[in-house]
Amino acid sequence: MADLALDITTGDVLIKDTTLSIVRGDDALLQHLALRLRFFLAEWFLDLRVGIPYFEDILIKNPNLITVQAIFREVILETPGVDSVSRFDLSVNASTRVLSLDFTVIKTADGEPLDFSREFIIGDEEGITT
Repeated sequence: MADLALDITTGDVLIKDTTLSIVRGDDALLQHLALRLRFFLAEWFLDLRVGIPYFEDILIKNPNLITVQAIFREVILETPGVDSVSRFDLSVNASTRVLSLDFTVIKTADGEPLDFSREFIIGDEEGITT
């Protein structure tokens, strides 16, 4: 798996010395997971069924954590290159508006584990950031 490298903070294509950067292997899979986990439902005009229902199920008062966990697990499992999820921890801190994800996937390519950990700030002016 290979993809254009993205700046982790802005999401912009990463250009070094006027050259596009490429990510491969584990870095590409981690980048793909991060993108999918930030993608709002109906954000992509070509397929309104793609994305996470943040407005409907997550960015609401008192979200159902079982539903939220199921949504994130499904998105992770549907990511190309992911065979299964061996460990999954999700927590929400309502006072700081931070959703923390920490999980391990088993890669389809070689059956090896790959750890992912990220905090998402939910409910700010722009929706969700990492």
